[in-house]
Amino acid sequence: SERRLQAISSTSPAPSAPTSATSSKCQAKGETGAAWPLEGVRYVPHLVGEPYPHPESKPWGYYTETYSSLHKRDLPIIGDYVAANTLSLRPWPVDGSRDQHAKFFQEMSSAGVCQVIPSFHLSKFYADMLLEGLAQPRTDPSSAFAVDFQRFGASVHADLLGGVSMVAWSVDLSLDLKELLPLVGADCSMTKLSEDESFQRYMKLIDAVQRWVAGGSAGVAPALASAPLLVPLDLSRVPWTEPQAQRKLNIFLKCMSKSYMEGGWSS
Repeated sequence: SERRLQAISSTSPAPSAPTSATSSKCQAKGETGAAWPLEGVRYVPHLVGEPYPHPESKPWGYYTETYSSLHKRDLPIIGDYVAANTLSLRPWPVDGSRDQHAKFFQEMSSAGVCQVIPSFHLSKFYADMLLEGLAQPRTDPSSAFAVDFQRFGASVHADLLGGVSMVAWSVDLSLDLKELLPLVGADCSMTKLSEDESFQRYMKLIDAVQRWVAGGSAGVAPALASAPLLVPLDLSRVPWTEPQAQRKLNIFLKCMSKSYMEGGWSS
């Protein structure tokens, strides 16, 4: 089946929580009258003033006892005050102790945050392509890219999530739409995005992980086969005062959500 870039729906199925108390807290979402009722929050657990995680960093450390005080502070704020029931986690741990990860997921559930969107460490392999001057990523079964993605797929199996439900998956590298929207034409076929080397490298990485997931139970990441892929977009620098900005964004989203067979840009 065709794999497409999709958006998470607010009607995602309710997760299976580990305890009846947690289940009740999850089901009560939307009834709290919170100040900022949101569906989800992107959570990057690191200390104030700490450098943002480098592409070569090991994500598992952010979910250990060292950061537990941050988790205990942040998760109740996200779950109770913001009233979000979903965390988009970046970075996502594919190694480290299972017990350490289980404690984090229990903290999530206790705060009523019962759905998760794990992010694959794509930025590392994009950086590798830039450093080595590659136009195509290495995707053979023994490549670091393929091995890491297989480990990522194994790490999101339901048995390892402590009752928290995976509702989608994502990557840790955003598309900068300030640079890309001016290249968008009147429809999917009328575009100059093929001239942008950064976009082409990005899409080759996305195409690779989509092909691997499309294998379903025979693929390298069967746990991801029924979950939508969310591609993060950086809108912070888009010049919204320009008259064509919103129209081009709508075309960009439509084309990214359609498969190549339908004339779109996604495998």
